[in-house]
Formats: sequence, C-alpha cells, structure tokens
Amino acid sequence: MAVIRSPLGRARGMGSSKHGVGHFIAQRVTAVALIFLVLWALASALTLANGIRHLVWDAGYGFKPQTATNTAWLVIVVAIVATAAFWGLILFTGAS
Repeated sequence: MAVIRSPLGRARGMGSSKHGVGHFIAQRVTAVALIFLVLWALASALTLANGIRHLVWDAGYGFKPQTATNTAWLVIVVAIVATAAFWGLILFTGAS
C-alpha cells in the first residue's frame, strides 16, 4: 500500500536530532535564492558586455545598422555564456 504523504510530512521528525524539517526548509529557501542570484548575475554580465560595446562605440566603430544588430546579439550571447560559465564553476567545482 502506498503511503500518501507530502515531502514535508516525510521530512518531519527525521533523525535522532530532529533536524529534518529545518534542513528541508533550508534547501527550499536556497533554491529560491539561487533563482534570484542567477538573474542578478545575468543582468550584471549583460551590463558589463554592453558597457564594452559602448566603449567600442565611443572609439567610433560599430555604427552601421547591421554591425549594431550583430553586436547587440553578441552581447546577449556573451552574457548568457559568461553567466553559465560562472555558475558552472561555482556549482560544479565545489567553489564556495
């Protein structure tokens, strides 16, 4: 017969020190916090890459419409790759 209990119900009272619920809640809070941290890192990388694009514009390059469009897409791709590389380094190498 299947036991119909929620994940929180299964975690409640686990272990001899009764820390099952605290650990369960900490995991959920951390998961939600990581969503905001990844979005913040993406916004920061996008701002940095676009700032470099503007420095190139200040030097007088990249004003043609096709070049401006290509560099705009390049900024987006670089920001996504940089964010993925950063979080990959943090999460998969154990750096903390």
